[in-house]
Amino acid sequence: MKITPLIAALAMIALAGCVTNNVMVHDQSDGSVRYPDGRARKLLTMVPPEYPPALRKAGITGIVVVQLRIARDGSVVAARAVFSAHEELSALAVDAVKQWHFEPEPNDPKEFLIVQVPITFDLARNH
Repeated sequence: MKITPLIAALAMIALAGCVTNNVMVHDQSDGSVRYPDGRARKLLTMVPPEYPPALRKAGITGIVVVQLRIARDGSVVAARAVFSAHEELSALAVDAVKQWHFEPEPNDPKEFLIVQVPITFDLARNH
């Protein structure tokens, strides 16, 4: 799987360019997930992944792409890493994403919205 086309395909989700503990969630739009018809669901609660000191010291960096399933009530009911530059980062990204909460959409005809989000673990950021 190539990273460049994958990242381009994930541009439908944005999480306000959050940078915490040198973990960046890419900002590609306005802080919402978008349906094909243009409707949006805003991210209300974002828990950033932890970046353990041992992984920082070892210089472990990279992107983890997490697929998440969002229920009508806005909760993330399932998450899994679909791509990871380093397996050590996968569980960290998935554990964080499971705690996120989106704007509810009780009238959505689909039971779940499935999206993918890239999370970058980067030592070069000074935030």
